[in-house]
Amino acid sequence: METTSKRHKLVKRLVITSLAITSVFGINSFFFSFTQNRLSDTTKHFEALDALLTSTTTDQISTIAELKRNYLLCQSDFPKGCENYFTALIQTRNRAKDYQITFAETLSLSEDDALFEQLSLVYNKTNLVAKKSFDLSFDEAKEQKIRSASEYINLVQGKKYSLTNYEKSNKELIQSINILYSDINQWIKDDINSSKSVPVIMKSVNLAYLILVFSEISLFLLVAWVDIINNNVSVIAEEAN
Repeated sequence: METTSKRHKLVKRLVITSLAITSVFGINSFFFSFTQNRLSDTTKHFEALDALLTSTTTDQISTIAELKRNYLLCQSDFPKGCENYFTALIQTRNRAKDYQITFAETLSLSEDDALFEQLSLVYNKTNLVAKKSFDLSFDEAKEQKIRSASEYINLVQGKKYSLTNYEKSNKELIQSINILYSDINQWIKDDINSSKSVPVIMKSVNLAYLILVFSEISLFLLVAWVDIINNNVSVIAEEAN
């Protein structure tokens, strides 16, 4: 009777321990899934930042450089020689819009953020350059179904264009662009510094995986032990009868 009581207590303790390990296993399964998803999201986020950094670097040595270079060509033969400048202005406008979409949809940047406001400022200033310099905004050009820079320049030659406004508005646009790229680079730097690195998150994933494996093995051994004890009790009982 005493032996049975001891076995009963031991089995009870093993069952309680098994339930505890099962709880740990369940909680850690959630944590493992969470850290895996976080690792995936962080990897995608860093990939997006890397692509953004590459894009801004390329734009600064191509699109924006073209805008600055063609500014002088346009200035020397205004407005007839401004077709390439206006093409670069359109590309700059489109890039600002692309960045707005990237920051909002891919990097989840709030529209209230100062960087987003700077993007909107550059986008709007391209329109101001068109309106103040050539007396024809992008919206007005769209309404008149103008589809190319050459069509635009041909049309504005009959309007009240202004070389003085062109010089002033372009200067303001370039200043805004320089500030924008400086802000973007700083934002990327701050975001990287404030985010957990992939190796750190990977350590959490590995730890969670090890706990899962250890819990599963421990649970299996405990269940097998309980089963062995119960089978031994049954054998002893049969021999006694």
